[in-house]
Amino acid sequence: ARYVLIGGLVTQSVGIMIMIIFPTSNVVWLAAPIYGLALGGTGVLFALIIQETFGLKNFGTIFGITSMATAGSALLGPLMVGVIFDMTGSYAPAFWIVIGIFTVGMLAAGFAKPVVQPSTDSASYPGSTAAAYTASSGGDLTSRGAENE
Repeated sequence: ARYVLIGGLVTQSVGIMIMIIFPTSNVVWLAAPIYGLALGGTGVLFALIIQETFGLKNFGTIFGITSMATAGSALLGPLMVGVIFDMTGSYAPAFWIVIGIFTVGMLAAGFAKPVVQPSTDSASYPGSTAAAYTASSGGDLTSRGAENE
């Protein structure tokens, strides 16, 4: 999921760059769907990335903090873009800042490594039926299916 997120951030950055480099209304019709599709794709990945990276034990807490950060950026982002436009007369500087933020996100996603989670596989618990079967058969749980066919 991390690599899909990186691809989505790259695609969003490309959509924004197209709007910066070619600031005409016709080009917006090309760039907006590129940006929008990638935005929708990355938005649904956050829960999966949190689960893959941190596991389920603290998922609610971490997802809640992430959601608050997202809400904060959704609140402050448009205000900051408006201030930048008022100061410069252009949206381009704000868009370049967004591309910079996306770049930081891409690097963070690229370097992030999932936390190793303890196994919840029932075969790893002593005394479980799966552990007893695995020990007595000398194989794994998948070998049972081959014997019965």
